[in-house]
Amino acid sequence: MPKSETQQVVGAIKKRGGTVVYKIYENEGHGFARVENQIDAYKRVADFLLAHVPPADCRCSLNE
Repeated sequence: MPKSETQQVVGAIKKRGGTVVYKIYENEGHGFARVENQIDAYKRVADFLLAHVPPADCRCSLNE
């Protein structure tokens, strides 16, 4: 996604009170061609999900 479109999406999410963590990979276009960027991006997604999405059946909250 072009950097300007990424910034528009980030702004819209923040405006609605959402949590956003994002990284611009300067050496990439639309998608990931470089393996090191794929690894980094998927690690970031996993970390975000662990921090912000509780397991479906845990009957818990992230604030415990």
